[in-house]
Amino acid sequence: MNRTLAVFARLPVGDRREEVLDAIGAYGAHVRAQPGTMTFDVYVPTDDEPSVFVWEVYRDRAAFDEHLADPENARFNATLHELTGAGSQVVLLSPAAAGEVPVRP
Repeated sequence: MNRTLAVFARLPVGDRREEVLDAIGAYGAHVRAQPGTMTFDVYVPTDDEPSVFVWEVYRDRAAFDEHLADPENARFNATLHELTGAGSQVVLLSPAAAGEVPVRP
C-alpha cells in the first residue's frame, strides 16, 4: 500500500533568518511544482528562536525519493549550509493506522 510520507524539518538559522527565508522561497516554489509534492509549508517560531520549520507531505516514499534525487535539493542544502554552517534536522513521519491512534474526548 502506498502511504503518504510527511517530513518535519527544523533549520537552525542563527542571525540569517531573512536570508534563509529568501532562499527557501525560491526552493519552495520548485518543490511545490514536483508532481509528488502535496504540501510544502514554511513556518517561523512565534518567539525569537533562530529557526525556520518546514512541513512537507509527499504522495508516497517514491515521490520523496525523487525529491531527494533532484539536483535542486542538493543545491538548496549547500546554500543552507553556506548561510548557516549547519544542515536541517529532519523527522520522517508516516500516517498512523486509524485503530492505533487513541481518541480523546
